[in-house]
Parts: sequence; structure tokens; C-alpha cells
Amino acid sequence: MRNLLVSVIMSVFNESREYLDLSIESILEQSFKDFEFIIINDNPRCHELDDVLSHWKKKDPRIIILKNTENRGLAYSLNEALKICRGVYIARMDADDISLPQRLEKQVNFLDKNTNIFLCGTGVILINEDGQEIGRVIHSGRGHPLEYLLGKITILHPTWMFRKQLLDRLIGYRNIKYAQDVDFLCRAIISGYGVSNIEEPLLKYRVYKMKNPDKDIIQFKISREIRKSVFSKRFIEDDFVINLNKKIKPPSSRFIKKCHLLSSFFHSVALELRLKNKKHFIIFYILSMVLSPYKWQYFIDKLLIQLKFLLSKNKIKNSSWIKIQR
Repeated sequence: MRNLLVSVIMSVFNESREYLDLSIESILEQSFKDFEFIIINDNPRCHELDDVLSHWKKKDPRIIILKNTENRGLAYSLNEALKICRGVYIARMDADDISLPQRLEKQVNFLDKNTNIFLCGTGVILINEDGQEIGRVIHSGRGHPLEYLLGKITILHPTWMFRKQLLDRLIGYRNIKYAQDVDFLCRAIISGYGVSNIEEPLLKYRVYKMKNPDKDIIQFKISREIRKSVFSKRFIEDDFVINLNKKIKPPSSRFIKKCHLLSSFFHSVALELRLKNKKHFIIFYILSMVLSPYKWQYFIDKLLIQLKFLLSKNKIKNSSWIKIQR
């Protein structure tokens, strides 16, 4: 394996000290050593966070700390990191997840061998708040580009590694409050860049029982709107982002929010039960579906995506529908 610099970028806001320490440590203990680790502090008023990051920076000179003047969100923070990246490859990391020791090495090897691929993700091990494994998500690496665009196959954001060349075309993340990864990935694909997954799980992805319902619902709505608009010309225009941020709002009904919150709780319980008790898993999964209208919408969308892909793939040969703009 040739000696090659990787830039790892991670934004930190209000993650627990325990989760943050585990996340940082998992990157510093990678089998692949030639990297820089850029951490963006998006919670500048938290002095404890300053102390934690300073502690880690003193321990390892590969760590670079950036600090926002105020809370600016994930897209802005990651773009600030991208401005100073020196790596040929750029890897994403989240402050509450854990990278397995060979993650960077295996992704670098994969991109070295597959020069037609510009962005790759990996499988993940799902863990709960106590760090216990509750399941695995394995996505095929041999999907058609249309499957990634429609969301039939996903590439989880904290598993990404991509070539810096992508930034020459895409510039960076667009200023969307949530689902910036869906937008970035779709723009990469319609610009003609190959994407893929390494099926092997190389990251532990943390799942929470209690989620912010506003954030969860807005993220769902934005992802849905992006996938609906991706084939139109307006998707790549700046006005699309402006209108999207204005259009997507959280539900005003407290009842719907509470139902969705309870639905998310039952869904996380179902994930924990999947490996232990299939019968109870099915019961809690159905409860999670029934309680939230957004879960029903998600389920219906998945069925429509499958149907749309089956109807479309026979008409599309050699991915000629993609706009090759490189």
C-alpha cells in the first residue's frame, strides 16, 4: 500500500464526552497512519468541549482544530474543513460513531484499485446507546447509479471516503439544514461520478431511542424532496436550495410530533430485538409504522422506488441518462 495522505473531517456539537472520546480514539488507532484529522467545534460557547479537543490535540499532532464563531450547522462546518484539506482522499466521521481499526486502510485500497469510483461507503454495525450491537446494515456495492439516486441503495454519510477531485466539480456541501449528504451524493451521480459501497461493516453506527422529532421529520421531508427533484434542471440551481429551506417546515401539530417520537422509540426497540426475538421485533416494528404518518410515507416511497426502478432500468443502458459534466 502506497503512502498517501487522507483527510478525516468531523464536526462536533453536543455529543457526550464518552462518545466523543471513543470516536476520536477510533480514528487515531487506525492501521492506516498517514492522515490528518480535522475537527470542527460547532459549539463555541461550550468551554468543556474546548478542553476535550485541546486534550486530544496535545496527544496527537495529526489533529487540527477549527472553531466556528457561532453554531453554524453541519454543512457550513464541513465546508470549513474541506477548505484546508490536504488529503488525496477525504473521509467523513461522526462524533458519536466508532470506526473499526482497518476502515481507512480498506477504503484507501478500494479507491486505489477502482479508479472509476469517486466516493465509497461501507457497511455498518448498529449499536445502541450502551455500545451493544443491535444489528447490521449491509448494502450492495454493485448497484446501478439509478438505485443510489432513488435511495434504493444508500451510502451512510459517516462511512464516506471520496476523492478530493469531487470538490472541483461539486465545490462542497450546499447550505441545506439536513440531508446534506443526500444532496451531495445525488449531485455527484448526475455529474457522472461513480459511487459504491464496501459491503464489509467498517463503522459502528450509533442508534438512539429518543430522537428530536422536528429534526427527524424535516430530514425525511428534505431527502424526499431532493429525490423527487433530482432529474429536473432546477435541482442543480442555487434557487433550489433557497426554496427548499423555505418550503420544508416541521409539523405544527404537537400530537403528530409525539406520535413520531413514540414511533422512533418503538423502531429503536425493534432493532434491538431483531437479533434476540423475531416475534417481538415484528410487533414493535409494526407499532413504529402505525404510529407515524411519516413512517407510512417512507414505506410507500420505498415500494414506489422499487417499482420505478424496475420500470426504468430496462430503458436505461450504460447509464447514458447521467449528465457527464466532468
